[in-house]
Amino acid sequence: MTWRYAPPNDPPRRRAAVVPLLLLLPLTLLPPSHSCTFQHDPVTTAFDVHIGELSQHLLRDYPVVMPGNLDSDGQCAELWALHFLALELERMVGVAGPALQPLVAKVAKQVGFLQECAIRDPAGCVRLERANVSQLLADLSAHLVALQSKTSLAKEQQPVSFSNCSHVRCQPGPPELPLVPLLRMPEVRQPALGMQGPDAAFPHSLAWAKQQMEPAAPPNRLRG
Repeated sequence: MTWRYAPPNDPPRRRAAVVPLLLLLPLTLLPPSHSCTFQHDPVTTAFDVHIGELSQHLLRDYPVVMPGNLDSDGQCAELWALHFLALELERMVGVAGPALQPLVAKVAKQVGFLQECAIRDPAGCVRLERANVSQLLADLSAHLVALQSKTSLAKEQQPVSFSNCSHVRCQPGPPELPLVPLLRMPEVRQPALGMQGPDAAFPHSLAWAKQQMEPAAPPNRLRG
C-alpha cells in the first residue's frame, strides 16, 4: 500500500486519464489508401457527350502526346492508357483559353477517378509519341467504353479492384542487332588531271592497253 501525506482538508487528487495519442489524431491525417478499388462504376454515362462537345471546338490537328508502347495487359491496359491521356488533358486545361478551358475541364473530370489508383511508371519505359487531339479524344472514348465493361460488376454493389495496376508495364522493344565489322573498301586511285570517261579511275591500265594495241617496231638490221 502506498501512503501519501496531505493536510486534513486537502481533497483527494484525481488520477489523470491516460488517453492514447493515436486517438487524438484526426482521421484526416491518415493517408489515402490508393487501392484502386471501386464500390460503384467510376465511368459516367455522360463522357461521350462532353467529348463530343469538346471535339467541336478544337482544332483537329492540335498536337498532343500519347503513349505508344504500353503492354496489352488484359486487366490494366485501359487504366494505363487513360492515365497518360488524363495527364495530357490536365496540360491542355492549363494552356486553354477562357472559352475552351471549361470544356476541357469537363472531359478531364471524367477520368478523375484515376487519382485513386496512384499509377506510376517506375521503370521509365513509356514512350510518348506525337499525335493530334482528334485521335486522343477517340482513344479516350474507346478506353472508357472498354473499362466500363470491366467495371459493370460495380453496378451490382460488388467492388471491382485494380490494385495490381499501379505500376505501368511496357511492350518489349525490338531486339538489338549485333554489330557487324565494316569491310575495308579497296583503295581507288584518283584519275589523272584532265582525264574523263569510265577508264579515268584506271589510267595505268588504260596506258598499258594502248601500248599493247600499237604495232611493234621492226627489228634493227645490222649493216655489213
